[in-house]
Amino acid sequence: MESWCLGDLKPRRMENKDPEEQVGMRIYSILENQDLNKVKKNLLIGSETESKKTEAIKMFLCPQCGRSFTQRQNLKIHMRIHTGEKPFECQLCDKSFSDPRNLRDHKLSHSGVRAFGCDLCGKNFMISSHLKRHMRIHTNEKPYLCSICGQSYSRMDHFKEHQKLHADVRPHVCTECGNSFNLASHLKDHQKRHTGEKPYKCSHCGKGFSQSGSMRKHERIHTGLKPYICSSCGKTFTQSSAQLKHVKMHCPMLSKG
Repeated sequence: MESWCLGDLKPRRMENKDPEEQVGMRIYSILENQDLNKVKKNLLIGSETESKKTEAIKMFLCPQCGRSFTQRQNLKIHMRIHTGEKPFECQLCDKSFSDPRNLRDHKLSHSGVRAFGCDLCGKNFMISSHLKRHMRIHTNEKPYLCSICGQSYSRMDHFKEHQKLHADVRPHVCTECGNSFNLASHLKDHQKRHTGEKPYKCSHCGKGFSQSGSMRKHERIHTGLKPYICSSCGKTFTQSSAQLKHVKMHCPMLSKG
């Protein structure tokens, strides 16, 4: 192993010696070619540089939530969460994004290539992060926990929608019946009851559904897919509600609740 000494561009070979002895040899090599004052100055400059790097870690703070960033650009992207700004638009559809990296991932959805496959159910995805999110269906992992009611979610977007429910603000009003909703997506699903619209068709029998989630649950009747697994005994289920009911059998504390 060769080590390079400050002030001397010739490599010196370090033999297998005691670590403390190796350190002493390096310092001696420096002092051979530089006076002590210069060495002290270099050490101070290095210390100041490391200090500045440490300060840079906490330099860019979000005034809205206090989150810190190492780069100004990352803070700028983060601030769009609070402002709602989405300047990066897809030229192939009407979707827009606050982060250019999200736009890049989104463009893959137009390619039609699904290179990331789930080993448990065979479902394929165009983006690796979507596969990672999908795997939580099988593991029942829900890392996003609501501090108000304790309900947890496997997806960040669903968690954020849930948080709006606690605000008890219902700005989205149905023009047909006057019912109001916290989220625009809830109003959209509700309006399909009035129109009778069922745009989601089962690929096996043609039955229509107003919501895509209902269609996916129905299709499991045909495929026999049971993606929800009990971690205690390995039993599988087609729906998460059935899995939860079963899990309570293994835990007396849960069954009491």
